[in-house]
Amino acid sequence: MGTIDRLTSFFSKFPGIGLRQARRFVYFLLTAKGDFLNELLSLLASLKTTVRECSSCYRFFEEDTKENICSLCIGNGNKPLLIVVEKDIDLENIHKSGTRNGAYFVLGGLLSPLLENPSVRMTKLITRVRKDTEQKNLKEIIIALSAHPHARPSHSLHLF
Repeated sequence: MGTIDRLTSFFSKFPGIGLRQARRFVYFLLTAKGDFLNELLSLLASLKTTVRECSSCYRFFEEDTKENICSLCIGNGNKPLLIVVEKDIDLENIHKSGTRNGAYFVLGGLLSPLLENPSVRMTKLITRVRKDTEQKNLKEIIIALSAHPHARPSHSLHLF
């Protein structure tokens, strides 16, 4: 497999990108003018060193903070509302809409509540909900997940 095919295969692994769109990306990069490709390579190389994960909501952020807490979570510990989302992009969309003023928690993917061994993130969510409830800070949880055709709505999640 040549470089074009390997890169096409790599791009096609991005969410929502099929083989045709992935191939367009490759040809775009081959014809890009100026320092576009060099800047892209530099940005990709610095991604893991400049972006951190918030230790409170688990979203990715770049702000310059002393702790591993993003600007959405600093001083947000006493919010009576917790909004649980699947991915960072979901958090961004809800936050930008301005319709909800609460603390956030990013699951990092869909989870099955019936798993025998829950993920570390699910364990952290349960711990957070218990702690916030005991401190009487939490009054409401919104689980804002997108509809998936293979999701089974009959499942329930018991946090307590």
